[in-house]
Amino acid sequence: MKGQLFLYLTIFVFFNHALYAYRPFATEDAGVAHLGENKIELGYEAAGIHANSIDSNNFAFLVGIGLGKAELMIESPYCINSNEEGEDKGLQDVGIAGKIRVAGKDDAGVVLKTEYMYRSDMYSLSTAVSYSFGLGLVHIQAGWMSNFDNDGFFGGLGFDFSVIKGFNIIIDFFSEYFNKATYYQALGGVIIPLIDRVAFDAAMGCCWMDRWSNERNVIATAGLSVIM
Repeated sequence: MKGQLFLYLTIFVFFNHALYAYRPFATEDAGVAHLGENKIELGYEAAGIHANSIDSNNFAFLVGIGLGKAELMIESPYCINSNEEGEDKGLQDVGIAGKIRVAGKDDAGVVLKTEYMYRSDMYSLSTAVSYSFGLGLVHIQAGWMSNFDNDGFFGGLGFDFSVIKGFNIIIDFFSEYFNKATYYQALGGVIIPLIDRVAFDAAMGCCWMDRWSNERNVIATAGLSVIM
């Protein structure tokens, strides 16, 4: 475990370029890294927060390689500990994804995204649209996923409000239907610049299965985005 965490930190520090990433959205945005830029996300995520315990602790890790109008991404959570059945410590699903801009520029536009998750043998196709309004940006995503035995659908809606320059309030709603169950997540938080080229994000919310379920798990996430 210590060796893998050291590798993560080494990659984080020595990448030549990075750009602000859209943590902590679950909904995909239409931003694509420019040619020669690399996106890095590092964060901590906790799920099932109770008064005296936390059901699951994870590190969040993502690297995005800018190809101009396209971006290649590699991501995987690292499970620190979990009380959930079937979830072991260590690296979880390693995801390889790519998205390409088909319309628009900068943060607003339309992208197509495809992703493959190695351990669960899951792949997905989706489209994401971002458009600007007076107070910021709106992100909308819709997609289809499959593990070759079952098909499912997912979608998200995110709001990014620019309160003052460099300080953003985010609200995100995300849902997916798979294997006859529906997962929901609602999240709210902030993105705050710490110093030049370093931004901090923090958010809290809840997630639950099935629309009328009373078993909602409190979730929290925090992380850094760095430009080098």
